[in-house]
Amino acid sequence: MAWSIVIANQDDMELVATPATSKQFLDALNSHAPHVILADEDILNRCDQQALLASAARLRPSRLILVAMHQPDYSIEPSPFPWIHARLLKGVSAPELLETIRSAAKEAAGAAAPRQL
Repeated sequence: MAWSIVIANQDDMELVATPATSKQFLDALNSHAPHVILADEDILNRCDQQALLASAARLRPSRLILVAMHQPDYSIEPSPFPWIHARLLKGVSAPELLETIRSAAKEAAGAAAPRQL
């Protein structure tokens, strides 16, 4: 909830959804075309993986920022989400969160720009 307030108070950001369940999360992905998605890793893990990957394919070049309670060892198993921009711990500071969101937005905008040959 605190992050929602921080994000909503930024002039260069628009908060479009704050889903609390995996169904709400998938519905929000399909209702909006966000440049950056900030998601609790627990919610993503509870999502139907096929539906999530289908939404992810449709949303390219969106970028995902995962937030977790604990820092798991991601070297053991590759992520099923190739569109991840960053992983943060839930205790991340507001400045670090905002910097990460802005960085992800720039990356998404760069990926969306047509390539010149």
